[in-house]
Amino acid sequence: MITDLLRSIDKIYIAYGATDFRKQINSLCQIVKENYKLDPYNRCAYIFCNKSRTSIKVQRAFLSHLW
Repeated sequence: MITDLLRSIDKIYIAYGATDFRKQINSLCQIVKENYKLDPYNRCAYIFCNKSRTSIKVQRAFLSHLW
């Protein structure tokens, strides 16, 4: 499953700075759109880090569904 996921990704973007991990997918999509001027539904993965830098969240869209 991970191999298939990695093959489907064209680019990986790492968001700089800390992200509030209470935010859900819709809020992360807004960050991608507004802060980075990118389309959250393209074939890219977006990686977010928490304030203490101990966890990451990875956002990847499949067609119109987010994972």
